[in-house]
Amino acid sequence: MYVYAYTVHFCFVFYWDAVVGVAEVYKQGCTSFFVVFPITPKGTATVKHLFLLSLLLLSLSLFSAEIKGTVVAVTDGDTITVSDEMDKGNFKIRLDKIDAPEKKQAFGNKAKQFLSSLISGKQVSIRYKAVDRCGRILGVVYCDGIEINLVMVQTGYAWHYSYYDQTPAYIQAEKQARADKKGLWADTPPINPYEFRKMKKKR
Repeated sequence: MYVYAYTVHFCFVFYWDAVVGVAEVYKQGCTSFFVVFPITPKGTATVKHLFLLSLLLLSLSLFSAEIKGTVVAVTDGDTITVSDEMDKGNFKIRLDKIDAPEKKQAFGNKAKQFLSSLISGKQVSIRYKAVDRCGRILGVVYCDGIEINLVMVQTGYAWHYSYYDQTPAYIQAEKQARADKKGLWADTPPINPYEFRKMKKKR
């Protein structure tokens, strides 16, 4: 299981060595990547080199990894623990693109129960690119080919995390759930978990 820590290291090498070096990092599944700043023999970066580097960094942003394992715990409506049989370890997963009600909010426990009914004890795969500030892997969970994160929004048991994501399918899913008054949208008016957490911090 590879977790990209997004630690950026700067060094000065020739561009070709940069390309080979970064490619090798990903080939070996390194837990961090190197951003290499290209210079010419005279010590100044050329426009061509900088352009090629920008393309390289863009391609790096598209890399993702996958975990496959069994869901051994559901903490709440957007956090689970998965046991990865290959690495023989447990990993905390934060469902990306969504934000479920907090435990002390209306539908907080219902969101947890619904997520449990979908994946508890089941084999899942998680596609991810990053780790959040709490050390949890941010990923999209799939079970039997179904995108669980999206289902949570479609059924009204989670908000689309629009503060950090603009995926069209999730935007539409929340709009439809609101219109149909599904799940938390039956509560008037529901409080966005993001705002709920901000209010708690102010107290």
